[in-house]
Amino acid sequence: MTPRIHLFTDCSVPEAALYAMRVLAEPLGFEVTEGTGGDAEALQRAGAVAWSYGTGFQDLPAAARLHVEAARGFWERYGRTESLPAMPYPRVPPALLEGNGPSAGQSAVVPFVVSGEDPPVAWRQDGKRRCLRTRLDLVASAFFWLTRYEEALIGERDAWGRVPEDRLSLVRAGLADRAPVDEYRELLAVWFGRLLGRPPSRPTRFQVLFSHDVDSGFRVVRGPFWTHTARGMARDVLRHRSPRTALELGANAVAARLERPLPFGSVRHILDLAERHGLTSHFFFMANGTHRDDAAYDVLAPGTRQALATIRDAGHRIGLHTGLDAAVDASLLRREWDLLAHALAATPRGVRTHFLRFEVPWTARLAQEVGARFDSSAGFADRCGFRTGTTRPHVVFDLESRRALDLVEYPIAIMDKAVYNLAPGARRVVVSRVIEAVRRHGGCLTINWHYWYFTHRYRTLCEEVLAAARGGHDARVP
Repeated sequence: MTPRIHLFTDCSVPEAALYAMRVLAEPLGFEVTEGTGGDAEALQRAGAVAWSYGTGFQDLPAAARLHVEAARGFWERYGRTESLPAMPYPRVPPALLEGNGPSAGQSAVVPFVVSGEDPPVAWRQDGKRRCLRTRLDLVASAFFWLTRYEEALIGERDAWGRVPEDRLSLVRAGLADRAPVDEYRELLAVWFGRLLGRPPSRPTRFQVLFSHDVDSGFRVVRGPFWTHTARGMARDVLRHRSPRTALELGANAVAARLERPLPFGSVRHILDLAERHGLTSHFFFMANGTHRDDAAYDVLAPGTRQALATIRDAGHRIGLHTGLDAAVDASLLRREWDLLAHALAATPRGVRTHFLRFEVPWTARLAQEVGARFDSSAGFADRCGFRTGTTRPHVVFDLESRRALDLVEYPIAIMDKAVYNLAPGARRVVVSRVIEAVRRHGGCLTINWHYWYFTHRYRTLCEEVLAAARGGHDARVP
């Protein structure tokens, strides 16, 4: 019989709390329902746990119960800068967690901990009734990471309209590659296992989403194409000491200018690489964006349309690489979406924003409105890791309307330049650490390897990443 979790909350923003509770519990194999205190028979059945969350400890006729105390200050100040947790965040040693630590004995990092004299986790048994109570507010903490909550409150932006990565508390706390939300789920699995007398199912298999932003590679119609190409070639020679990579980049630039297939890393080469690893390639094409830093090719040009048809007919996937202006403008996003649909002769499925520009909560809302089924913009441009605190795809939550959207986020874990710019000796270490986290948590390893970066060393590095991810199943993307 599938274990059932009944959710209860008296939190002042119940939609948000229940969203986080579901994201935490559902991957453990539970049937999750929103409970009612009067359903005593359901709460006393074998395999049922009442999970309550709030500032009060209301009486529930449950045989097994987990109660997570809520950080009152966060919910009462919801949507205001005063709600942000103070750094440094509390670190709770494994010995105090009534179970194993997040991984390899690491302390749990929980931004929201309710003050008190009791132990952070306390167990009580009264006859057949079992209760575990914790002052570690895993619900508010998970919600904080999953929704990119602080990004809605930080006013600072870089040249491309992004919150600078160094301003993010996930980076400042050293958690970018640790997936704290998944670590909270590990703790819950241990606690639910103790309450039920048997452990719930744990994820053992992980998935791989192999994706490519198409910023270049087709005949340009505007922009300083040769200037950017020359800079890229110089960087490969002077910084990365790879003349061959630079020469292949130059050859690709000439081919693109003449509207010919790229000699190095063409669409067909990439599809063959994906298929050798049992993966589906997901290409994100731009569609004639308006910003000066958007891609300069025409999505309706013959060469671009031929590439789209090749990808589509081979059974691989195509989404929209949203322009910088369109990420925050509904009419522009609709125009780009419809233009790509026209060029593709089919409806795109997902989006990823250019330069990963993402305004919380607006960009997700706009993506849902045009019909996108998933987004894959949550990632870092300059490091590997998990920007929403999890290795797993998850439903996006709209912080303003306080509701879950019909949009699934596939967070980017590894991006080409973030790996390539590391010292050669650090690349394997960083990639291995990220992939191991995804394996351990049964998540989805989303790789973003730009269409333009399949020249020499980039190509070799990509193959090394895919080899390290061997055993991952092709991602089941909506």
